[in-house]
Amino acid sequence: MPILLVTPEGDSAATTASGWGQSSVSTPHRLHGVQATASDIALAASTLLPEMICYFGHGNHNELIAFSGIPPAGQRTVAGVPHASIFSNSVVLAVACFSGHTLGPATISAGAQGFLGFDVPVIWYPKLAATATAVGRCIEDMAAKAARLVQTHQRSELKAGLIVTLDSHINYWNTQAAIGRPNAGVASNLLGRLRAGFVVL
Repeated sequence: MPILLVTPEGDSAATTASGWGQSSVSTPHRLHGVQATASDIALAASTLLPEMICYFGHGNHNELIAFSGIPPAGQRTVAGVPHASIFSNSVVLAVACFSGHTLGPATISAGAQGFLGFDVPVIWYPKLAATATAVGRCIEDMAAKAARLVQTHQRSELKAGLIVTLDSHINYWNTQAAIGRPNAGVASNLLGRLRAGFVVL
């Protein structure tokens, strides 16, 4: 069964996240830019019947959002709690700040087969190259593993498998910090926050 990739883009951070998604999730089915709306996701989901829907972009406690320009300029809702049913029958991966807080449980209540996200900010510091590298590579590895596990019908392994991936990246950056790589300690701390706020439903 196919995977649907949703990447609203619209600003530099969301465009960076979009790149992570395209690098890690192999699928010809992608909604991006202004095509990434709740109605577009619903239509694509009803046609494709995706086993997994992967979102890479912005979020808050109640919804997935996009901006047209530097945030908060042009904020729009991509999909929120009222749209939770569009994710029914799929496993959802939402790489977005606070996606696991309210939206995650709402998707499960509406029939999603699983939810992977975060109940913390997904952040990096563009001026500190190590942080963007650390967060980006970790997210890419997590997304690729999640897609592989879902498509090979190993959903029960998602939580343990992705935590192993997170821990391996944290350990790597701890080692880099120990040998004096610039900003490696900051990178490790950011990954540690992601691990603490990782949500699997």
